[in-house]
Amino acid sequence: MTEVYQRHTEHFHHQTLATQLQQYVEEKQTAEIERLATMIRFFQLDRCLNHNLARYFGDQDSPEHCGHCSVCRGKVLIFAPPSGLNNDIEKWGDLAGYIEEFTAHIGSKSPATPVTAVLITRFLTGLTQPIFTKIKARQLSGFGVYEEQSYLAVLSVVQQYLCRST
Repeated sequence: MTEVYQRHTEHFHHQTLATQLQQYVEEKQTAEIERLATMIRFFQLDRCLNHNLARYFGDQDSPEHCGHCSVCRGKVLIFAPPSGLNNDIEKWGDLAGYIEEFTAHIGSKSPATPVTAVLITRFLTGLTQPIFTKIKARQLSGFGVYEEQSYLAVLSVVQQYLCRST
C-alpha cells in the first residue's frame, strides 16, 4: 500500500519559523551560560563541596567537612583576574583587522549570511558554529584570539566598532 502526502506550503510561514528558531537557540544559549556560571560558582565556594552538594539534594545531615574535596584539602578554586583589556576599543589591538578579515571572508564564501555583532563575537571568541565550518573560519588569523576575554566584553567592543564604522 502506498501512502501519498500532500504539502500545503501556504501554511508555512518561513519568517515566523526562522524567528522562533532563533529565539529558541538564544534561550538555550542563555540557559547554558547560566548553568555554567552556577557550576563555576559552586566550585569557587569556600565551604566543603560535598556538604554543599548534599544540601542541594536535601541531605541536611551531611558532615560539614568531608576531608576529601578540594576545599577541605585547602585548595579553593580561584580564577585568575581577567587581563587588562576593558571596553576601551583602542586597547584591543588588531580587532579592526580581525573583523575586516572575517567579514570579507564570509562575504566571499557565504554572501547570504548576515554578519552581525554576535556572529563576529563568536568568531573572535572561538565559539564554533556550522557556518564557521562551512567557510573554514578556523583558518583565519582572528579565530579565537579573544577566547580568554569575557564574551560580553568582546561583544561590547565589537558593537562599538560596528557603530564607529557605519
